[in-house]
Amino acid sequence: MFTKHRFQIKNSSKLKYSESKLLFPEFISNCFNKQQLVKLKVQFTYGSNAVIYLLEKEPMIFQGADKENFFPSVYFLWSFPTIFPILFIQHSTFGFLKKGADLMIPGIELINQFPKFEENCPVGISTICKNKEGNGYTICGPLAVGKVLFSSDELKEKIETGQKGKGVEILHIFGDFLWESGSRRSFPQFMSDCVYAALNPQASQNDETDNLYMSLWNFMGKSILKEDDQLINLSAENISSKLMNEAEELLKIEETSLSSEEMDNLLFNIFFSAIKYQLTPASKFPFDAGQFYANYIIKIYRLGKNWKLKEQEEINNNENGWVVKVKTIKSINFIENINFDHPYVQNALPFDEDFSNSDLKHLPSQTSINIYEQMFSLTEQVMPIFRSRGHRRGDLVNIQEIRSILLEYAKEKNLILNDGKDITLDDDTLQMVVKYFLPETFPVKILIQKLCEAMTKAVLVKTVGGRELIYRGKVPNIEFKIEKRSGNKIVTLVNNLAAFGIEAKDIAKEIKGTGTSIFPNVLGCEGPQLLIQGNEVNEVTRLLVDMGITKKFIKGIDLGVKEKKKK
Repeated sequence: MFTKHRFQIKNSSKLKYSESKLLFPEFISNCFNKQQLVKLKVQFTYGSNAVIYLLEKEPMIFQGADKENFFPSVYFLWSFPTIFPILFIQHSTFGFLKKGADLMIPGIELINQFPKFEENCPVGISTICKNKEGNGYTICGPLAVGKVLFSSDELKEKIETGQKGKGVEILHIFGDFLWESGSRRSFPQFMSDCVYAALNPQASQNDETDNLYMSLWNFMGKSILKEDDQLINLSAENISSKLMNEAEELLKIEETSLSSEEMDNLLFNIFFSAIKYQLTPASKFPFDAGQFYANYIIKIYRLGKNWKLKEQEEINNNENGWVVKVKTIKSINFIENINFDHPYVQNALPFDEDFSNSDLKHLPSQTSINIYEQMFSLTEQVMPIFRSRGHRRGDLVNIQEIRSILLEYAKEKNLILNDGKDITLDDDTLQMVVKYFLPETFPVKILIQKLCEAMTKAVLVKTVGGRELIYRGKVPNIEFKIEKRSGNKIVTLVNNLAAFGIEAKDIAKEIKGTGTSIFPNVLGCEGPQLLIQGNEVNEVTRLLVDMGITKKFIKGIDLGVKEKKKK
């Protein structure tokens, strides 16, 4: 529901306490108390409607067009993890859910004290995975909400007998458009050694996985007995605060373990390693210093180390001359030039630090710009080559992957000629794929082009928040319009920025010396529309190109003011 389609707010209204109590009798007493709820009626881009209920500007409950059930958001489940049943999946399974898939029966973990629910009941979904060290488990979430298609007894039986098929229809997931409409906070994580020790102090580290799952289920909603037989409740807040305190203590120990001189040396190495291996002499200058710090410094070392860059004069104060030139424009620092021939840069070594290999990016990406990549969606025509490599129809691949798989296939069939530059079509399968039925020889790049023509073009947008947007076939364009308003004033309208994961407010901040306005609901515009006083097509185009968007995705560039040619 919210994973693939944006929605626009049609109207909103505040609910009276009596209305809230009538709608959510079980939630009012246990969750919301007498806090006022706001009801939003929204419409998706494909025309369907839904209702969202906000609590303090946070989406908590939603209801589809069928109005059969009320479903919780992930924000609701993080605050009240005991209200709805929770299913557990392996960490790797969540990647399929992020791509828009529903949860299949084999992906659901069978735990002791399996939760009880009826068919079409709302359920939350949490992930579990082993720690990097292999001596414990990490529980994340809940990260998704769906409608279970079977009762608990039926689903348990299907899992036990190894049956296949769809188990849960996914309606809402961490990182989707409903999550974006809230505070965008990250999901809670729980370390199993802390949770397990709190729930069962007598358990050994060698207990079976089923015992761990039993402890997790207890943690998510049941009371436990302390040694003095007094009932207590473990809440997510208690465990989270405990883990945060432990993390802060570890961070203090880690930071104090390095002397000031060692920190300076480490930052020195990171700084020049980033220059040598991330930038090139062909890079566009001037380069925003803040962008350089966010893109090439912060994401190299782990979060939590708070170091400050040395002053420009201190870095340039050496016997081999200047390294970095910085200029300030309107209180913003720009890297004007870099001496790539300086020994500091030439002698820099690749910086490698022990990063977590987690697939879940629960923290926002540290890059300050989105990433746009040309992709191709696999069709049935090319599957004879790609299926044996573990791909399925509809998977996205880039040019490098297409080239690699083509060469692997040609090598297996002894079709490679001229040291890998050419491939002969002396293979029935390859002839069927490229639709050329003569055993002739083609350059590799020509065959790659034929494979690409047989696939569906797509664009993959990786946003700053870690969310992925996929557009297959026709890709929406960012569109410029020039209009005249009252008083013959010219304004620039920018549509469809949200289609590429760009916040209109971020563009507005970069436009200097003129007024801007943002309109959230405009017909024919995906996401908010940006209005700029005057003709600013050229300036916005430059900003979009700097963000990595090619001009073929921008419509209306010709509406900009014609710049005079330099003589």
